[in-house]
Amino acid sequence: MKRQGIKMKKIILISLVLLISVAVLAYASDMTSSFVFSQESLQSAFQDVSMAFNVSIVVDPTVSGNITMNLNNVTLDQALSTMC
Repeated sequence: MKRQGIKMKKIILISLVLLISVAVLAYASDMTSSFVFSQESLQSAFQDVSMAFNVSIVVDPTVSGNITMNLNNVTLDQALSTMC
């Protein structure tokens, strides 16, 4: 009986964590931001986008080069798609 109670608590906790994660992702997908990059390194530009949307973006260390572009009122997906 106790074992079932512990399993149920774990299931409820995992469900809550997943629900909160989905809510945060849905909120982030509606957020927009603007960026101006002028001969900025790609590593730095991705870091700027990461900070603006409060998400982790892991860029391979071998990625190099500079980027010049204006992004106005873009979502995270739009920013990443355009930059890539």
